[in-house]
Amino acid sequence: MAWASPSYGGRATQPLPWPCRAATCSSCSTPTIDAPVGPLFVVDSVEAFHAARPQTLAVVEEPSEIPGGFVATYQDPGGATIYVMDQSTDSATP
Repeated sequence: MAWASPSYGGRATQPLPWPCRAATCSSCSTPTIDAPVGPLFVVDSVEAFHAARPQTLAVVEEPSEIPGGFVATYQDPGGATIYVMDQSTDSATP
């Protein structure tokens, strides 16, 4: 499955399973797909969001670098998983 992505100049992109980031994780020989389903919010800065987040969001995964930016995982009081990412290191981002 691929689709044109305006954030990457229209080039085709491939979805990657979370939380394994096989493109940067040398210890992952096989990407896992057992991560909980949840919305992915794009923010200007994951680190700023993390510092200012509501205390009701439990940290599941601290901010970590991925290709093009950072990602973090949280859990809300109801148990829903929430992913937050930015494209702060993506040189194509204006």
